[in-house]
Amino acid sequence: MDEQEELAAYAEMQHRVQEARTIVERNIDHDLSFGRVMSILSMFGNRSRQEVLVEDRESALLGWQRRAWNALLCGERISVFWSLTTLQEYLSRKEVEDLRKIDFQQLISKSKRAVILQSEPPIPDLNPTGDDLVYQLSEQSKVSRDVLQAARAYRTLEWAMIIAYTDESNIFDPTITYPEEWNGDWEEVPMAIRASYVVAGRPTGDYLDDPQARREFWLWWLDEAVPASWDLQELNEAWT
Repeated sequence: MDEQEELAAYAEMQHRVQEARTIVERNIDHDLSFGRVMSILSMFGNRSRQEVLVEDRESALLGWQRRAWNALLCGERISVFWSLTTLQEYLSRKEVEDLRKIDFQQLISKSKRAVILQSEPPIPDLNPTGDDLVYQLSEQSKVSRDVLQAARAYRTLEWAMIIAYTDESNIFDPTITYPEEWNGDWEEVPMAIRASYVVAGRPTGDYLDDPQARREFWLWWLDEAVPASWDLQELNEAWT
């Protein structure tokens, strides 16, 4: 992609961001649909692990870098909800000891460095896995918002690093219209949507539904995380 094409793609992405921002502000749930998120992520470039023409390989590499960076920024954003202190009374001593060894800040920093260097980020090998921890604490999560968010944050931080390694699990094409809702396959849910669920829950059918927190998250994603991901830039408020 030459400079003019890059500028045109950035301008189109900004147009889509502004449309999405209007929807977030006007929607009573302040939510952003799968289709809108995908329309923005598709502007980053092709998927690195899908079949692409030789001339599109540079776009695919850049697309992976930008989406990986975006996933890691989202991971940083929701890392404040991870709290072993909140969960430890419900866990075994061995589980607590294992979880104390996990340093998400260090893991995300290593993943970011790998993305910048265009090398393979580390594959997370968490024990317990995110899915196991969420399942184990499902009953406690129904009565405690803090437990719910801590367990979800753990699983979602794990997923951020998986995405950094594999890229988002979708086909990215800026010329197509994506469905408004995702199809029920969790592997195809973009990291930004996963992170929004940690922050505010889903608008319906969830233990947690916080429209104002959802609005704050999506405006952050649109105004800060998306443009920062385009240029692989850090955000000042990370880990606060």
